[in-house]
Amino acid sequence: MEVITLSQKEITKYQVIKDSLDRKISNNQAATLLGLYTRQIIRIKSKVRGADLRGIIHGNRGRTPKIAVAKETKEMILNLYLNTYNGFNVSHFGEFLKEAHGIDVSRETLRNLLLNSGLRCKAKSPPKHRSRRTRMSKSGLLIQTSS
Repeated sequence: MEVITLSQKEITKYQVIKDSLDRKISNNQAATLLGLYTRQIIRIKSKVRGADLRGIIHGNRGRTPKIAVAKETKEMILNLYLNTYNGFNVSHFGEFLKEAHGIDVSRETLRNLLLNSGLRCKAKSPPKHRSRRTRMSKSGLLIQTSS
């Protein structure tokens, strides 16, 4: 027997769909309660009829994305950055990875990988262009003269 874990939102969705299947509420009422369209309610009801709780769960749950970088590749990238290319900016490092090692990953993937591993930090925001002068502590110290 497989254990299925549901979030509170999925439990609520299942209860509303179950009430709709038992004809306690209409499809329009179920759509209003869940913030979905009536067509989506009909589609979810047919999935729940066929697979019960599995009809509520998204089909991609538990799968790794097709575009995900493999764990070995991530480790190799981090080792190369630490040992060989330390101090390179992300774009330059990505070019060297592609040319010298045949590893083709996007700049943003590299940036996130290096940020999450703690090897790079977020860029500092530039200082403000203008800063306001603090007011004088006593009134009348600044004298305006007209000429």
